[in-house]
Amino acid sequence: VEAILENLGVQTKEPDPPIVKRAQAIIIPRIEFSGATIDEAVEFLQVKAKQLDPDKKGVNIVLKNPEPKSAAQLTLSLKDVPLWEALRYVSELAGMRLEAGESAIVIRPWFAPAGKK
Repeated sequence: VEAILENLGVQTKEPDPPIVKRAQAIIIPRIEFSGATIDEAVEFLQVKAKQLDPDKKGVNIVLKNPEPKSAAQLTLSLKDVPLWEALRYVSELAGMRLEAGESAIVIRPWFAPAGKK
């Protein structure tokens, strides 16, 4: 049914927020994490996003860490991956969820209410 509606030009899902489109457009050539923390991974991705963004602005990424801080050790190897996908992988490996807000991408614990600060 969804394919038929799309063929007729009927939009069946909400469009991606602008911040997601921006994160999908930033391609990171190589990511290698071995035993990295979520904090280290997010910091690396923020730096790379700013470096690789044509406007040199990057994307606002907010990490809402649980208390105590996540002890997850991330090991990941990716090549030519969009920033959004890299954040999705990092979030899943850390047992956290990824959300797109109006002005920021937020990584938060699964148990935290969505949209709460």
